[in-house]
Amino acid sequence: MLTRLQIDRIEPFADGMAFGTVGSYVRLVGTASGELDPQHPSNAVIVNIDKAPRNTRGCVEYETDVYIMRPTDVSKGNRKLLYEVNNRGRKRLLPIFHEAPETSPTSANDPATVDDAGNGFLFFFRGSAATTNPYVTTTVPLSATLQSTGTLNAGSIKWQPISPRAPVPKSQ
Repeated sequence: MLTRLQIDRIEPFADGMAFGTVGSYVRLVGTASGELDPQHPSNAVIVNIDKAPRNTRGCVEYETDVYIMRPTDVSKGNRKLLYEVNNRGRKRLLPIFHEAPETSPTSANDPATVDDAGNGFLFFFRGSAATTNPYVTTTVPLSATLQSTGTLNAGSIKWQPISPRAPVPKSQ
C-alpha cells in the first residue's frame, strides 16, 4: 500500500518542445513510500518478507524513486498511464518505444533533452509515460537473518525478456 508520494521537482521535458496537439511535457521527480503486510497471501512470493523488520502496524516498509512524464496541460492527456517496472535501475521505455538514441549522459536514466525524446511516438497520442529516477532504486529492509548474521538469504529471480520487435505467436 502506498503511504506517501513526495514530488521533489517539476521541470520541463525536451526544452518545452510540443508533441502534436498534446503540447509540451513536464517531468515530475520524487519518491514513493509504502508498506506491505507480510501476512497477506499476495505477498507470500516475496523472498524473505517474513524475516524483514516490521513497523508498528506489523508491515514491511519500502521506498522507491518515481519519475513521471506527463503533458504540461493535463487536460490534453488521455488519462492512461504507461508504467515501467523498476529493473536494475535503468529506464528503457524511451529507447524502445521512441527509438531514442542512448548517446547522451541523460538519455537512459534521466531523459531531459529533445534528443532523449527520440521520435516522441507515445507523446503524440495524448498520453503520459511514467518511469522511475536515474539508476532507479528501491529501498527495502534487510532481513533479520542478514542483520544478525551478515549472511544473505538469496532466492531465484525469474526473468523473461520480451522484445517489442519479436514476432507474435500465432493463435491455435
